[in-house]
Amino acid sequence: MATYIEKVVWTLLKTSFTKNSFCYLLISLITMILRTHIDALLASIFLTQYYILNFIVRNTISCFLVINSKYLYDVVVRYKPEIYNLVRYLINNYTPKNFKRWKRKVNLTICGYLYFITFYVEINNASIRQTIIEYILCYTIIELYDNYMKGEIKIFNSKEYECNNSNDDNIIEELIKRNESEIVVDNDMIELKND
Repeated sequence: MATYIEKVVWTLLKTSFTKNSFCYLLISLITMILRTHIDALLASIFLTQYYILNFIVRNTISCFLVINSKYLYDVVVRYKPEIYNLVRYLINNYTPKNFKRWKRKVNLTICGYLYFITFYVEINNASIRQTIIEYILCYTIIELYDNYMKGEIKIFNSKEYECNNSNDDNIIEELIKRNESEIVVDNDMIELKND
């Protein structure tokens, strides 16, 4: 039974739809990694001795990069054929032996990269707490921005007028009652009411 299920899974994995889906997933992952590195580089360039100023600058850079990550995605998507070939190679050549070899190489590369980063950046509990707070603030700002762009948040609420009667005289009177201090009644309004 397990071999039949494995055959079905491998048949589905080898479809071009699945390969394309993995390709776009990998493109998104590369975009996120690239954005994180640009964020860290720009934050280190604008580093000052003032904690509050650093906090504001890092959050501004992070929010700006997240909002404009579409442009980074457009740069990465130019390499879609190469990324698709990598995904196709990984799926077509998957075996338990190859997986162990790839896992070793990826783990060694990531560990080596993180090891060398620790020479440049000092990581302690305070920096981890600061990063978490910056992430929460940036995430909140981006959520508010997205909701504002979708129209779910309105900064300037316009007044909506509801009238119970469909009679024009009652509509005008109700508008005048609601906004006596705001509406200036002119001759045109009086003529409308008299008609």
